[in-house]
Amino acid sequence: MKAPLKLISAIFIGILAAIVVGADKGALPEFVQSLYSFRGGDKIGHFLLMCALSWLINMSLGARPARLFSRDVLLGSAVVFVLVTLEEVSQLFFKSRTFSLLDLSFSYAGILCGGHLSSMLIRRKPQHSMMSVARNLSLVMNISNNTSIRRRARHSKPTYKKTLGMPWRASISAMPAGD
Repeated sequence: MKAPLKLISAIFIGILAAIVVGADKGALPEFVQSLYSFRGGDKIGHFLLMCALSWLINMSLGARPARLFSRDVLLGSAVVFVLVTLEEVSQLFFKSRTFSLLDLSFSYAGILCGGHLSSMLIRRKPQHSMMSVARNLSLVMNISNNTSIRRRARHSKPTYKKTLGMPWRASISAMPAGD
């Protein structure tokens, strides 16, 4: 399944590159300009295009993690993040383009959503689904019925672990039982 995704990713990157070059030259085709003709269309375009790009690249890489500043991040999202930042900053050097922190923010939001979606799909289930909440609740109820486990759990502190995905979340791996 990765081979077709890599081909689709390459085609999508080519289309994005053509849009960027056309915008840099001030010569975007009419049909591309019409996609952004409504209010906020540019921001929605940044979000959707970067969400799709992040999703495609992360799916192609199997949501491979990378260590960055002592944090686990998705490699595809990190690469897209750097490239999008460089592209937006490069707009400062073109008369036909305008640098915008708001555009960059919508691009970052799209990258985060695409990365999170690919992370959830690769793992076949969301990190914090309703089923996992129900399972944890039943586990806590079973533990509270057992007095020896309850005494041990009362004196232990909960431990937290980082989970892969964006945005970052902590999940409780041991919970003390209540009285």
